[in-house]
Amino acid sequence: LMAIRVNQWKAHFATRDGYYGATTKLEIPWIFNLRQDPHESYEQTPGPRATISQQKTYLFNDIMDRLGAHMASLQKFPPKQKGSSLSIGN
Repeated sequence: LMAIRVNQWKAHFATRDGYYGATTKLEIPWIFNLRQDPHESYEQTPGPRATISQQKTYLFNDIMDRLGAHMASLQKFPPKQKGSSLSIGN
């Protein structure tokens, strides 16, 4: 799972450099307000926009609750088939 959306908020837990690029797990999820930034283009490097992820930490409880419910639903209703790898080598 790379990201989850809750209302206008989207949290990224990992990023990928291009479609086939390497996946990088993030230490702190990136938070985007999709109403203000629909292209998710605000820089997450230190600066005024990077503070959004720190200021909106209260969202993580709701996000993690919803993520936990989704993961629990996969136990009750497992996927029909295993997902394919996006790696060229696999």
